[in-house]
Amino acid sequence: MPTALFNLRPSRNLYKLVFVLYSLLIFSLIFSAISQYILILFVISCFISFYWIDQQQNYGKKLIWDQKLAWNIYMNNSEIHTIHLLPSTFCSRYLIILNFVMTVKNKNKNKSLIILSDSMIKQDFKRLRMYLLNNGK
Repeated sequence: MPTALFNLRPSRNLYKLVFVLYSLLIFSLIFSAISQYILILFVISCFISFYWIDQQQNYGKKLIWDQKLAWNIYMNNSEIHTIHLLPSTFCSRYLIILNFVMTVKNKNKNKSLIILSDSMIKQDFKRLRMYLLNNGK
């Protein structure tokens, strides 16, 4: 029986931040003296990067901490994986970066999950921070 369940959703603040940063970069490059081909290549790479961030935001649906001090993640494709948090996991007031190892098809994969404070309801975000600071890392 799970001790704590954390429902994740994509962070709108992360999308806004990335959009503003990329827009500033593109507009600054438009007014600089670089080749149009380099500018087009940079714009395409921004769109690819934005797509990658979107895919990462939709990576997991639920994060569960159980009484055995084990973390599990429910994926969007209904798979459940036990994950082992790495010491490089970062936790602050508005941002949590979960760095973890999970086994997929007998291969260990290092993954990261960015969780901003708007990625879940405030009480859950505070509880997750407390679990990570006290039990998880």
